Amino acid sequence: MTTDPVNEIWIELPEPRDDDHRKELCDKANAMLAKLGINYRAFAPNTFSRRTDYIFWQSENGGFLELSDNGQWLSLDYLAK
Repeated sequence: MTTDPVNEIWIELPEPRDDDHRKELCDKANAMLAKLGINYRAFAPNTFSRRTDYIFWQSENGGFLELSDNGQWLSLDYLAK
């Protein structure tokens, strides 16, 4: 995604205290995204590597991004549908 602040919003998760807190923060972020129409678990704890705390699934069946800055830009055009 581009980083056009007019058409996108930034969602950033805080630094987790531990693995349980990391999962809790992802659950809360995903509950909020579900209210905005994203019906899959977009934020998840990074269990693939320890380079980052979180990953962001780009779709239900798609690839993911490791979030080095704990956040992701989301399209307002997509969320507003």
